[in-house]
Amino acid sequence: MTPQPQPSRNHRWTANSLRKERLRVAFLALIATYGLFVEYLPPFKRVHLWSDVAGYHYPLQRYAFQSLKEGRIPQWDASIYCGITFAGNVQAAFLYPPTWLMYAAVWHLPNIPFKAMEVFTFLHVWGHSCCATCGFAEGAGGWRAPLERGSSPLRGT
Repeated sequence: MTPQPQPSRNHRWTANSLRKERLRVAFLALIATYGLFVEYLPPFKRVHLWSDVAGYHYPLQRYAFQSLKEGRIPQWDASIYCGITFAGNVQAAFLYPPTWLMYAAVWHLPNIPFKAMEVFTFLHVWGHSCCATCGFAEGAGGWRAPLERGSSPLRGT
């Protein structure tokens, strides 16, 4: 008969307080992310998203969306760079599940609006910041444990 491990007596988090902490962190992450994107989102919208979103990623998503609406799987995109392979382009994110959620959200529209890309980017950054913050806040038993122990998937520990 093996002895059962005893719960730690100085465990400061209860299930209810941990849930409240996660909601607080998610709300603060939402506010912080909104602060980063304040010029791009209502009611203060003044500019489009920066970088390659408008010139590279949006045409890829629009092409994929149109292809799916026409009932075919996109394989080659001739609209940018004199044509590029679509299936092999990892930046197209065609098989990325959140991209499919974005397509489902605007499926009733004839084209995917640029606003959908902006909202998708905002939610993507916010979701990742919430997951990272809540995961690192779980304590020694959470995502932080491998970092504290120096574990590595390559070492098998």
